[in-house]
Amino acid sequence: MTQWFSQSTDMLLSQNSSQQRAVCDCYRPPVSDAFDRTMDNRFIKRMTPFGEINLIYFRTMVNSIRISSNFPPFSSFDSSLNNMPSAAHCEPGECAFEGDLNATLWNVLPLLNATHAFINLGWEHLFGIEAQSELSCVMEQYTKQYPHIKLYLISHPPARKDVINHIQLFDAKNLKCHVPVFDR
Repeated sequence: MTQWFSQSTDMLLSQNSSQQRAVCDCYRPPVSDAFDRTMDNRFIKRMTPFGEINLIYFRTMVNSIRISSNFPPFSSFDSSLNNMPSAAHCEPGECAFEGDLNATLWNVLPLLNATHAFINLGWEHLFGIEAQSELSCVMEQYTKQYPHIKLYLISHPPARKDVINHIQLFDAKNLKCHVPVFDR
């Protein structure tokens, strides 16, 4: 695990280790443009006076998610915490799960007992409004199948050069299907 992943995971931990624990299934290849091989999957458990909160994060820049067999839901959280190697990652073809966001929604999210999910496809310059609009319909269909999981589409902040070009800005009214949007 790179120094950045180690330090950022440590930052997620509570000062009282009995309150919050975190697992990182993370890998960043030495080549800076190997986004399809970068993994940043995190699972954080925090005990609060109101009960346990689980935050699960799968990072995707190019609509591709890989999950190691040592990471939930393919291993229990406690097992992952104790058995996650320091350089945990899986190469394509060796992972417990490999798929795009659609496959992750349907095949992984229900196994995590999630109540909420905040979703985007990856970098906006790769996935414009047409792709996000298609995703909105997948999300709408998904919430009919899993009404107990609340999905939110996350937009991307516009590039600085596009802030003055309102045509380039995200507009939820342009989506084919109506879904809740967290517009950044």
